[in-house]
Amino acid sequence: MLSDQAQTLADIQAYLAGNLGVKYTIGGVSDLCKRLKIKLKTGRPVNVRQKPGSVEEFNRSA
Repeated sequence: MLSDQAQTLADIQAYLAGNLGVKYTIGGVSDLCKRLKIKLKTGRPVNVRQKPGSVEEFNRSA
């Protein structure tokens, strides 16, 4: 995740208060995110049995 992206509702709350001067509660920030259809972005799961470096090796051979 990029360093300038919000990872929690508190991060979004602080951004709104600091940059826009708007005060929201955590619940209000949650409702705002739902209304704007903002969802938590997560990475894809990785198999626990996958060998380290096998993806790079596969990509080089393909």
